This record gives sequence, structure tokens and C-alpha cells, in this order.
Amino acid sequence: MIRDESYGVIPLRMEKGKWNVFLIRHHAGHWGFPKGHAEAKETPLQSALRELKEETHLEADSLLFQEPLEEDYNFKRSGKTIEKKVRYYIIKAKGEVNLQTDEISDGKWLSFEDAHQIITFEEGRKLLSQVENLLGIV
Repeated sequence: MIRDESYGVIPLRMEKGKWNVFLIRHHAGHWGFPKGHAEAKETPLQSALRELKEETHLEADSLLFQEPLEEDYNFKRSGKTIEKKVRYYIIKAKGEVNLQTDEISDGKWLSFEDAHQIITFEEGRKLLSQVENLLGIV
């Protein structure tokens, strides 16, 4: 079994008194949150924020919670099982979206209700529900 760790961001913004979340669609077709691997000497948070900036051009206005949410899942690649762990930081985002088109095919701000409908994987929908709980939306 191969272990793999990534770091990501759940970008939020307040619009008309309600929180919205930014989702990206990878070229593989699935919808989820911006994430990627750490570079040398980066902390998990630095990694997550760099990936957000590279993939979407968004930046953190503020970190809403100190502790990241974790997502764990397994998948197969070239016949080998990959044990994946992703830590996501919840941030209030700022800036204008400018997608990195070599990795990302689409991205959009959505209400939490709409986001639940298009997030591809169950793990992502569970993360979004955790964010709702933390924000007191549910």
C-alpha cells in the first residue's frame, strides 16, 4: 500500500448574508475542492494556500478555523492501492477567479445546497456538511 498526502482549501465567501463555497472541476471530470501536494519545506497550510492560488488565483482573507478537516480514502492506480489523506483548511477567500486551465476545467461559487448536488464524491459532501456544522448553518 502506498500512502499519499495532499493539502487543500475549502474557500468560502459571504454573499447577501449567506456563505458560498468555491468548487473546481478537474480535467478528469470530478467536482471538489482545490488541493495538491506539498513542496519542499512548506507547512501544510502554506501548501494548501499555494495550491489555491495556483489553481484559482484566489487568496485567503482569513483562516476561519485553525484545525483542518481531514478526508481519507483509498483508490487504485496502476494496480496498486493508494491510501490518500487530504487536510483541508477552511478559509474566507478574496480575489478574482482565474483558473489554471492545464489542471482545472471549471470552477464556480455555489450555495452550499447547490454544492452538495455537484460534488462528485461522498467524502467531499461529508466535508461540506462538517463546514456547515462548524459555521452553524445546519
